[in-house]
Order: sequence, then structure tokens, then C-alpha cells
Amino acid sequence: MKDKFSLRKGIDLNYQDEGNHIKVWASAISGMEKVYANGKEVSCKRGLSGKSNHIFVINNINYKISFDVDSLTKGPYHCTLYKNGKAIRRKTITFDKLFEFKTTLPEYVIISLYFIVGFSFWGLDYYFHFSDFIVNLFYICYITVLVIELILTVRFVPPNIEDINL
Repeated sequence: MKDKFSLRKGIDLNYQDEGNHIKVWASAISGMEKVYANGKEVSCKRGLSGKSNHIFVINNINYKISFDVDSLTKGPYHCTLYKNGKAIRRKTITFDKLFEFKTTLPEYVIISLYFIVGFSFWGLDYYFHFSDFIVNLFYICYITVLVIELILTVRFVPPNIEDINL
């Protein structure tokens, strides 16, 4: 299974040990953490402090999953698998940057046109003295469309997930 990170769907990390599949899921928003062993949920906690441990047993082997987050907003996120008290595997999630603005030439043209239209309306209002209702309605619509356009140009940058055998 592939390790994944999504702001909406959370963190999915997978470990294999002696034929056992251990899956760790954590919400990137609520702090909920769940550990699955061979498809069955073995631990569930809400970890809001940045550090938490999940202890469980599979086939008389003691396992522990340890979450350690240096900064909830910047990371890195460390998830370590322990077997009988010894760390055997660590996955580290780091972010170079979380978002980037990727605008193409047509998007630059559209955003430039929004500013031209906004300044033109300001000039027309200065000359014709539109009612406050018309001016406010225009600017509410104008700002809403501008914010939506800017949001559509934001792209999520996937993090780096490093898998280390200890």
C-alpha cells in the first residue's frame, strides 16, 4: 500500500512486519488517529497535543505506534513503529511548502481584467454618483469573483514522505 497525505482525507501510512499489515490513519484537521492491524481497528485516539502513542498486540507481539509532531502547522510529522519496545521503522512527513500559486497566462489576463473593471467602476461612480446600494452590490460581487479566481489558482503541494528502517 502506498503512503498518502491529503488535507481533506488525512494521513495514511502503511507498515509491514512479519506478514502483519499495520495501517495508521490520522486526520490533518481534527487530530483523530486510528491504527488498523490486518484490517481491524486496534486503537483510536484524538491526539491534539502533537504527541501520542497507540499500543496493541498482534500474535503475541507488542507493537506501539508513536506520533510526534514538531509543529502542527509546519511539521515535520514523525510516525514510528515499535516492536517489543524497539523502534523498527519511522516515517517522516515534511513540507517544503503547503500551497503554491500556479497561474497561467489566461488567469493573469482574467485577474488583470478584474482590476481594470474595478477601477473603471470606481471612476464611473465618481462621475455618475451611483446609489450606495448599486456600489455595494457591485463591490460584493466583484470581490467574491476575485477571491474565487484566486482560490482556483492555488495548488496543493504534496509533502515528502521518508521511510526509514531503524
